[in-house]
Amino acid sequence: MYVTSIALTNFRDIKTKDEIGQEKPLLSVPNFDEKFNLIIGVNGSGKTSILEALAILISRVLPHIIPTPPQIRNFTATDYSVKSELITGTLKLNFEGEELTYNFNKAVNSALKYVLSSRNTVTRLAELHDKRNLLSKASTPIVLLYTTDRASFRLSKTIKASKLNGRAVAYQKELVEKTVNYTAISQWLRQDQELASKNPPNHPLLETITAALREFAPAFGKLEEEVNPPRLYINKAGVRLGIEQLSDGERSFLGMVIDIARHLAQANPSAEEPLKGKGIILIDELDLHLHPKWQRSIVEYLQKTFPNLQFITTTHSPFIIQSLKPGQLINLDPESYDEEYEYANKSIEDIAEDVMGVPMPQKSERYLEMLEAAENYFRKLRTADQNSPEELEELKRQYDELSVRYSDDPAYMALLRVERETHLRKEQYALPPDSGFQGNGYYLF
Repeated sequence: MYVTSIALTNFRDIKTKDEIGQEKPLLSVPNFDEKFNLIIGVNGSGKTSILEALAILISRVLPHIIPTPPQIRNFTATDYSVKSELITGTLKLNFEGEELTYNFNKAVNSALKYVLSSRNTVTRLAELHDKRNLLSKASTPIVLLYTTDRASFRLSKTIKASKLNGRAVAYQKELVEKTVNYTAISQWLRQDQELASKNPPNHPLLETITAALREFAPAFGKLEEEVNPPRLYINKAGVRLGIEQLSDGERSFLGMVIDIARHLAQANPSAEEPLKGKGIILIDELDLHLHPKWQRSIVEYLQKTFPNLQFITTTHSPFIIQSLKPGQLINLDPESYDEEYEYANKSIEDIAEDVMGVPMPQKSERYLEMLEAAENYFRKLRTADQNSPEELEELKRQYDELSVRYSDDPAYMALLRVERETHLRKEQYALPPDSGFQGNGYYLF
């Protein structure tokens, strides 16, 4: 199962421009890649809103296509655009080769109205129920949402057995919690240990996860759970550390990988290779707290570890953009980006400038400001003999202002001072207009 497209109107006041440049209250992604999608754009362009909209709508489609659906999410009062009381939209999914279209509208204080249809005919939806029943014996897709809160750590002081059984455990608060559920991970590890004690010495899934973590970060080893008091541990470079002792970057990434693996295992308890299960993973700020070295390899790692999942993620990192394959980038700033631009394998500077719209990324913002200020000052200084007294006074004021603002850069200040003194010296030795000298009006010395 994977998302193919989404379009919403009047959602969170997000706007896009049409062909003639007029703004419309539309949030739209017409084509998602089946495997990996990275959404970029300036703050406020709608990256996180796309993930939230997908989570809401998918939660309402899942009851039709999986045996044990997750908790349904609803639109809230803050989801409506300003001065609008109606959200409308379309979500398209591919489920077991069948294209599903979910058309809906949701008015304030009214129940959501929808029509779910297949590409061929509405009556074929009956077949989905047959496929759903087949999933009880086959692969069941998961859908997870991870927000920027995933770096936090919360573990219950008492770990009790889940009240849910079978696959239902995998879908508990699946699209509502928005973060890593360490209590559920602890419950799962405890259950796995109990099963292993009855059928020693196998921990096949735990060993698979450990190997997967070690492939991305070689320093990390086995994940363990302590019963009393409840605590999760992981081996790092030979040292046993509590999960809460890891850095935010380590915890946000490793915890997410472990949590995805847990959901796949619980949704498909009879699968020999659960990490090859299907589903949709929504991740906000994929680069959250990660060093650039990890940012450059995280996309390839996720696709290799979970080859049949569709990832829809957001970022502000040019390092992650650099690692993408063609067709995996969704840019919400079309004015700063040529769709034909080959971003894959480009330099960080090229991506920052040509894809993300950052001018001269090789230089700092302060350097560019200094450069522009100096150019303006020198340009006016060279024509000072044509300026009025008021303009000369303004020029002096600009020099004084630059001297204060950039006084911590001696080379820059020396350049301003030398240029100004050179100009004043020329003014002092300038010939009178009727001298008959035909040069540039200055003595050469």
